[in-house]
Amino acid sequence: MKNCIVKITMRIIAALAVLVVSLLLSVNADAKKEEQSSYYHYGWITSCGYTEYRTYEFELSDERNVEILDELEAKYCGN
Repeated sequence: MKNCIVKITMRIIAALAVLVVSLLLSVNADAKKEEQSSYYHYGWITSCGYTEYRTYEFELSDERNVEILDELEAKYCGN
């Protein structure tokens, strides 16, 4: 009887360990997803073919996107 209780206890401990590890891995994966999604990647192609890519930790407004494209046009295409 004592041997049976020990086996059941060991199985419960093993199951709890697997559950804890699974939860930790799940939380870690969610944190990585959240970390990755906090970056915004942008690319601009000018009329003369110059391409520039930038990454920000915040979302740019449409107006700022147009301003950056105008700045790149002036710098690389002379417009």
